[in-house]
Amino acid sequence: MSEHLLSTSEVLKLLNIPVYKLDYLFKSQRLKPEDFATLGTGQRVYKYTDLVKIKEALLKVESN
Repeated sequence: MSEHLLSTSEVLKLLNIPVYKLDYLFKSQRLKPEDFATLGTGQRVYKYTDLVKIKEALLKVESN
């Protein structure tokens, strides 16, 4: 059984955040691109388990 992959827009909807917050997590190295899957087109995709990593990174940023 293959795991369903989420697009960036799906992640934004599920977490109810704007795109700039997700972009910031990557630009500030709080999330590393190599930790996430990418399609042959270069588009980043996410697993449901990645949502936990993203939420944790967001909480760390917002608590500082």
